Amino acid sequence: MSTLKIMSRKLTLNLAAALLTISFAFIPALSFAKSKASIIRVKLTETREKLNISPYGFYQIKCYKSSKSVAAYEAATNIAVSVSAEGLILLDDNGDVLEYRLDKIVLDTKKAQNRFRFNGKPFRGNLQIHFNPGSRTQVAVNLVGLEEYLLGVVPLEMGKKLITDPKDIEALKAQAICARTYSLAKLGQYPHRPFDLEATVADQVYGGIEVEEEIITSAVRQTRGEVILYNGNFINAYYHANCGGSTEYVQKVWENKPEADYLVPVADDTFCVWGTNYLWQQSWNKAELEERINTYLKNYFPLPEKGFGELLDLQLTERLNSGRVKALKIFTQNSEYELKSDQIRWVFRKKENLNSILPSTLFDLQIFKDSAGVIDSVVASGKGNGHGVGMCQIGSLGLARAGYAYQEIIQHYYPGTKVVKYY
Repeated sequence: MSTLKIMSRKLTLNLAAALLTISFAFIPALSFAKSKASIIRVKLTETREKLNISPYGFYQIKCYKSSKSVAAYEAATNIAVSVSAEGLILLDDNGDVLEYRLDKIVLDTKKAQNRFRFNGKPFRGNLQIHFNPGSRTQVAVNLVGLEEYLLGVVPLEMGKKLITDPKDIEALKAQAICARTYSLAKLGQYPHRPFDLEATVADQVYGGIEVEEEIITSAVRQTRGEVILYNGNFINAYYHANCGGSTEYVQKVWENKPEADYLVPVADDTFCVWGTNYLWQQSWNKAELEERINTYLKNYFPLPEKGFGELLDLQLTERLNSGRVKALKIFTQNSEYELKSDQIRWVFRKKENLNSILPSTLFDLQIFKDSAGVIDSVVASGKGNGHGVGMCQIGSLGLARAGYAYQEIIQHYYPGTKVVKYY
């Protein structure tokens, strides 16, 4: 017999209409601590794979078809959600189907310490699962208070392993405020999707409860509600691992983004040079480089069906004042292509891991050719790690160790801004 403590749909649907209304009313609206802190909707995954959810206690489940509630359950053990071409399928802990053809499933964890486990990993807050009919996938979204969300973000964006000095807490505070501001500025950025942020480098990396660290939690708590404003508005608080000596204009790194007076070059060599990611080198042989270009150049240019042919040459044709490569030309047997700024990093991926992009665009190239002038190998030698816009994380630690407070660190990297208590 299933150990799932559940109010069966059959019983619910056979009750009189008045009792059915009471049954659904028993499931309250999403409930969090009363404050001005926003609820953040974070996409955990979008997949066709089955999702497994387990509680810390009783949680309530509400099922929707065509935006209408059709069933309510209370569970104290595992459930699962799978997806078909017709919608979501709710399964009990034995794998038996409870509901199908659903548009949305809402889990309220108020009775379960506002926590749940998703595919084995613990998270705070509540969970919604949405059916995406276009891709026939299910989208899992964590609804979590902003302050609790930050507890699972800051450790992955600025990890504990770098924290070696008591003064480092100032850099952690700066990172917490940047992450909080970034989150608030990005609310509603996907108007036709059921989430505000992705849990990846597309926005901010988020790992839930299992990545939380005591010292980082302290930094988040000590700066609760503090944000960065420019002319009364939330800034786009971009940040990166190591600027390699200077940050950069936002519009020169990403041509589709507008310029901002606070996202400008800031000299930083003294404070970030100590980082192990300050200098880097990456090499490829010809075959490896051709494979990467054939795979990823199509994200920016249409390529012939059989690929671009033989790689003939590479040229760095333009640099920014910071030394970053603004334009790189690729000469091939069939054509030539020009990549701009951050595009270069996404095409020239690392040799060891195709999921890892080039550390930065602040680099020089050495091209080795054989006696016939054919490329044999290419070596990129560079500085820094990341896009170079906004706060340099290694530099912020250097500033903290030099005695700078978190407000001063923020104003160093985002000149003209103010740190204020928003709630």
